[in-house]
Amino acid sequence: MEDAPKSYQEALQALRYGQFMQENGLIRFEDVGKNPNIPMNLPEQEENMIFCMRSGDQEGLREQMQRFLKQLDQQRLNPDILEQELLKMIYLALEVVKEVHKDMIAINDPHYLPHIHIRAIRTKEDLYRWFQEQMEKMMERLLAARREIKHEAVAKACDYIEKYYFRDLTLQEVAEYVGMNPAYFSLLFKEEMGQSYIKYLTNVRMEQAKKLLREGEKVSEVSQKVGYHSYRHFSELFKKYTGMKPGQYRDIFDQ
Repeated sequence: MEDAPKSYQEALQALRYGQFMQENGLIRFEDVGKNPNIPMNLPEQEENMIFCMRSGDQEGLREQMQRFLKQLDQQRLNPDILEQELLKMIYLALEVVKEVHKDMIAINDPHYLPHIHIRAIRTKEDLYRWFQEQMEKMMERLLAARREIKHEAVAKACDYIEKYYFRDLTLQEVAEYVGMNPAYFSLLFKEEMGQSYIKYLTNVRMEQAKKLLREGEKVSEVSQKVGYHSYRHFSELFKKYTGMKPGQYRDIFDQ
């Protein structure tokens, strides 16, 4: 009799497991969640899904979701553990949505509470379907937001770079200036401009260096004025950019 409450709870868990997995016949409590360990490569799948969201790869996200769910399905996890894994991924995805802009509310719903909604789901198939729907909605919201803010944010960043190119201008600083997460801003910038942030900054600096050299500025001073503390590094970049060393370029216009 002392074990009756415990047995009752175990029976409820076994019943829920059987209903959730849509299995017929006798379900033993000892078999519920027999292998609760999460696959070792799931974190990699999670990272892949996050990367697809950040890069706007909708088809890639769908493919990664299928792999993610297949791996979970192979483990025959009990409902509670399975819900935990899917909820973790949902909340990671929500953070990616917020990266687009600090004040953005996911899916335009301030009452979006997946940890509550998920408890109403009774079968594994419905749970997987719900998970995919949530991820698709967030992806669609991301793509719409990217179209809305991409041009404005990148144009603002370019103006900032051209104004302060001579400073030790980091990606972090420029991303904060336009109100974006650095990782997301980096992807967005490359998509809009067709080149990376650092390459764009280097090009701006090299063009300004050419202008100063044509005006007769000393090579050592030009290096400092365009944001390079190491003359050697500046000289290597300049030669790569123009095909000649800074001194050679300046001599052309001194003649």
